Amino acid sequence: MIRDILEGKRGPRFDTVVFNAGIGLFANGVANSINEGIGLAKDSILSGNALRKLEAILAFSADIERVAVAK
Repeated sequence: MIRDILEGKRGPRFDTVVFNAGIGLFANGVANSINEGIGLAKDSILSGNALRKLEAILAFSADIERVAVAK
């Protein structure tokens, strides 16, 4: 489900994620308004940046797990 959203599949789930992320960006001072935050969140998803970040986190997590198991 999260991959569908981060791949840009539109619908209520996409809208909910973008809205919540937009509020978060505004609340943390990254955006000057909720609307600006929503725009930033939408751009991050539609550009592929959000999916690339998820993939980087997953790869990092897998590397950490391999190191921990090897010890």
